[in-house]
Amino acid sequence: MKATHRLMVGISTFAATVSPVLAAGGGAERHTSLAAWIFLGFCALVVVAQLIPAALLFIGIIKGVFQRTKEKSSVPTK
Repeated sequence: MKATHRLMVGISTFAATVSPVLAAGGGAERHTSLAAWIFLGFCALVVVAQLIPAALLFIGIIKGVFQRTKEKSSVPTK
């Protein structure tokens, strides 16, 4: 009987000290690693590098649409 009482006191003491730690919830924080940030930065660099030629092409198309064309005359000039 005395051994059972000691066992129950030990279990309840252990449970009382462990339960606040489990309830805190701070142990499951996930931090993004440096490799993940480097990968995301590389992806952003690829996107920006593809936007530059696309912007230049778009500007060229807009200039081509709004540019006045010279009319060719049928009379040759000397």
